[in-house]
Amino acid sequence: MIPTQTLMTPSPTLPLARNPRTSPSDPPHPPPVVPNPATKKMENKRGGRGRGGVKEVKEDVEDGGRGQRRQVKKIREEEEEEEGRGRKQGRRKVKKVIEEEEEEEEEIEEVQRGRGRRGRGRGRGGIRQVKKIKKESEEKEEEEEEDKMKEKKNKKKENKEENKNQNKESKRETNNKHKTQQETDQETLTEIEREIDEEEKIKLEIEAREIDDEAREIDDMEERESGRVKLTPAQKALVEQKRQEALVKRREKANKRNPYYMAEREKVEKKVVRINNTKMVDSGGGFFIEEEEEGGEGGVSKEDIMAAMQLVSDPAPFLEEEDRPVCGSCERIFHTSYLLDHFGHPVCDQCRDPEEAHTLITRTDARQEYLLKDVDMDKREPPLRYIVRANPHNSAWGDMKLYLKLQVEKRALEVWGSEEALEEELQRKEEQKQKNKLKKYNKKMKELRMSVRSSLYTRASKTHTHTYGEEVYMPDEDEYMRTCDSCGHSYTYDKM
Repeated sequence: MIPTQTLMTPSPTLPLARNPRTSPSDPPHPPPVVPNPATKKMENKRGGRGRGGVKEVKEDVEDGGRGQRRQVKKIREEEEEEEGRGRKQGRRKVKKVIEEEEEEEEEIEEVQRGRGRRGRGRGRGGIRQVKKIKKESEEKEEEEEEDKMKEKKNKKKENKEENKNQNKESKRETNNKHKTQQETDQETLTEIEREIDEEEKIKLEIEAREIDDEAREIDDMEERESGRVKLTPAQKALVEQKRQEALVKRREKANKRNPYYMAEREKVEKKVVRINNTKMVDSGGGFFIEEEEEGGEGGVSKEDIMAAMQLVSDPAPFLEEEDRPVCGSCERIFHTSYLLDHFGHPVCDQCRDPEEAHTLITRTDARQEYLLKDVDMDKREPPLRYIVRANPHNSAWGDMKLYLKLQVEKRALEVWGSEEALEEELQRKEEQKQKNKLKKYNKKMKELRMSVRSSLYTRASKTHTHTYGEEVYMPDEDEYMRTCDSCGHSYTYDKM
């Protein structure tokens, strides 16, 4: 144990010689500290020598008749605590004194090395000067660091402002360019529209003249042939049809010339009902009237007009043998055939095999079996020809479109390139279909299990909590970054 008297004694230090050049006002070396006897007694009581005090207390208790053991125990415990505290404080004081002495010695050595004889004579004044110099240097370094931080922040602000200004200028330039391009485009469009309008006007005038000439020729022919030859109903229907078409074209041209004028047509709605294969018109007065023919006895009916149109739509026969088609199977020349008229396939009616070679296929089957799209059948040149038939499953449904199977197979080879590519695509689609079915089945089974045995399935409803690691300094941007260890999320921040 270290006695308490040694705490008050000064540590052995090197004697500092007094410099004769220094002034008498300089403080001399402090005198040694002498221990006080009064404090010595108090320390003995607080330290390890506290038994005398306990004896005095015991005597007082016995004299007064109040000597209880509890009080004695308390006093002993307090004395022991005071002894422990005194020992700890003594050790701390000794350590502090030793550290201060070592620091003073180091500072004195530095002063002696740096300044020579002046440092030896001044003593503690030199030490204070050294401390002041250190403080000043530290303050200067802190100020320089603050100035650097401020400069960096100012540079960042300037760079941001410059970038904003550059973006604004670039946007303005692009807007001006777009405006100039739009103006030029509008000018060119207006010029093109003017040219197109002029060309359309010229074309319309030419067509109107041609239609007028045709109508005059037809009228002249009717006048000439009225006395000599009687026209058949089909020929009269054709003449009437052409006359109506010419009138419609005239009206359309007139409407195009005057867009603000449109001829209003009154539409009379008639409700037609078939009773025993006879058309009956609802008069609106509570009874039906038989529908009269438009032309009457001397006029032309709708059936005659449709017959004339059908006659006109049919192709004309081949007159020369060189132009006549040749059958692809028997290699004979023929005039007409069912496959040639409806599908454009050069095969005569005698060689036609509707059950095997020349079978028909519906549009849906062509899509599924040969993976053809509507564009491949309708838009790709030449478009596939088809015939329309009523739906055999239900007459209320839409009509069927039937294609020639030979032509569909040929078109599929054009689209897919080869039969192997088509088979691979079909196989891939079938596998994908099976995968989707299995996936759907597993999903439904999982939902059923979760609904039946909900206690075994716990749905994760907790949100993710980030666990960030240590911060990383980025010198280029003068920022700090932290990233989450589990999900990889990161964020940056500044430090003042």
